[in-house]
Amino acid sequence: KTRRELLERISSPTRTAPLVVISRTETGEIFTDPSVPAAAGAEVWVADKTACFALTDALGRRLTVFAGAARIYPTGDSWREDPYAAPRFLAMTEAQAKRQQSTLMSALRRFLPAAEPDPTDAEPTAYSWVETTTQATALGEHLISPDRTHPVAVVTVDRGAATPYVDATALAAELQGVAPVYVIPTGAATWALSDVLPPYGDVYAGAARVYPPGIEWTHDPFQVPLRFATSAEEGAAAFPLLVADALRHLAPGEHHADSPAETEIRASGIVLGVVAGRALISLDDGQTAYAWPELVTADVAPEQVFTRGQRVTGRLDVETRRLYPRIREASEALAEVSCGDVILVRVTSVQAELCVVEPYPGVRIDLPIDRILPPGESGDLRTMVSLREVIPVEILETSKQWSISALVADHAQPQPAPSLLPAGPPWLALQQDEPDQPTPTTPKPSPPPPQPTAHTPTELDSLLSENRRLTRQLQAMGAEISRLKNAAEAQTARIRKLERAKRQRSDSAAREILDADGARFDDPEEQLRFEVYLAWVRRFSDQERKTNRAMMTWTVGEHFFSSWAEVQGVERRKVVDVIVEVLTDLAPNLPGRELHQLRTGTGGDDPPRVRGRDTAWRVSLQVGTPQARRLHYWRGEDRIELASIRSHDDFRD
Repeated sequence: KTRRELLERISSPTRTAPLVVISRTETGEIFTDPSVPAAAGAEVWVADKTACFALTDALGRRLTVFAGAARIYPTGDSWREDPYAAPRFLAMTEAQAKRQQSTLMSALRRFLPAAEPDPTDAEPTAYSWVETTTQATALGEHLISPDRTHPVAVVTVDRGAATPYVDATALAAELQGVAPVYVIPTGAATWALSDVLPPYGDVYAGAARVYPPGIEWTHDPFQVPLRFATSAEEGAAAFPLLVADALRHLAPGEHHADSPAETEIRASGIVLGVVAGRALISLDDGQTAYAWPELVTADVAPEQVFTRGQRVTGRLDVETRRLYPRIREASEALAEVSCGDVILVRVTSVQAELCVVEPYPGVRIDLPIDRILPPGESGDLRTMVSLREVIPVEILETSKQWSISALVADHAQPQPAPSLLPAGPPWLALQQDEPDQPTPTTPKPSPPPPQPTAHTPTELDSLLSENRRLTRQLQAMGAEISRLKNAAEAQTARIRKLERAKRQRSDSAAREILDADGARFDDPEEQLRFEVYLAWVRRFSDQERKTNRAMMTWTVGEHFFSSWAEVQGVERRKVVDVIVEVLTDLAPNLPGRELHQLRTGTGGDDPPRVRGRDTAWRVSLQVGTPQARRLHYWRGEDRIELASIRSHDDFRD
């Protein structure tokens, strides 16, 4: 009877409260006190092994609960189609069993009516205090350990302050499962920490810092931003920067070892806007969640990932309210890219003769120096491009092994970059040069007016005053160093852009010739041969042109130019580029060209069209557009004849 009643209650359409089932282990143990979720307003059942078997028979393995686990069954019946909507809390390990009750209660709140907060029900402090020099030394050794696999946040308390300017409790809650948070007072403890860390790698006087995993940061501590805070207002401004610093070192979808993965459910919602560096999302169930751009990919602004009104889907951590968005597959995002397109890419690494770029996260493309410099010139790529710079490039191939050319002027108009999430904004944009700013002069602060004191100043008072003055001076110097570093980076980027423009001047002139559209020769065939030759030279290195990318002998058929004139909607440069691909026998290697024999009819079984020993072929100039244009040509043993340009449904030669 009890098992039957449990099944009836789970499936009841009139049930108005979430139902929690707590299963017993083989030895009869449970890990959640039934009175706790019951006091919160849930209907609670404890199921033995026999009852769990009955649940499995009735609901299936995806929706059952057993072996000490607990599960929340929401009201209604939509959870039957989505097991994630009925979250389960395992007890397979000691750690899972220990935190089952707390994670279940955190998840249960979203299924219950909102209640007024109880000020007496405070959460325990989630960060760790570092008060002694011994503790500080141990923390420093942990920060420089090569075995550390997760980021660590260190927040300091300014001298004379009781609490840190950065809200350490909120930071620890936000970084739960990502990075532990340590709070250390300025004084003997921060000096002990500085003694262990490399020069310029320390933190003190109210500032905070997130130390990335590993020890690579120790070689250049300036890569680890120091977030200054001398007041609560500055602490609030530093808060989102610290969260972003920590999430930046967490690969999308990754969790720290202590992250309670069983508290995650699938969720969807609408972006309300971007606040404090993260997207505010209204979930379909009426709750609120947050999504940081660093959970999608590293080093992008939130405005390049999220936009107001955008619908996002992903995994929701019900404890932290952090949503891990589901990024688009690269094959989907880059599906519309074809040969000849000018697109934006981001530089991920730079060496003297090779840089690696990505048109989309995870899609890495080698860009050797001969794809950037004109033939015969030498140089160092590090003087022309910089790490994480966005540059326009031209696509030469879209096969599995992408090939690209960067012989594109910086003023070229590339097509918009794809979005990282469905219906999102472009994830890349060209950086705009900022006008030179006058160097600000920092006026010397005037001495404060004398304050009445109740006692005669002692030597200790003077030392404390001098200490505060030196601290403020160090903070000002740190801010000035950061400003100068940013200015130097901007100036370096400008120099590299000018160097690249100088190197590409010859190619820009070539493009101007191509854009003139036949103004150099009166004879159309002479003009076409000139353009084809120029595109061939621009596309392939001298060694390639002498070996595997030499051009075949070619002629122009009687109806080629007249058919080209009849067909509108395809760029002349695209036609020239595809002709080069045909003449160099590159087209068969490019899936986007859809090369196939031209048949005598529209059926797939119709025989190929032949002319003596020559065979007619068809190659795509466009893909995915109405009446996409095709290039038809005849191929013999050692020559090509360009026959015509036709629309998709026109099979004439």
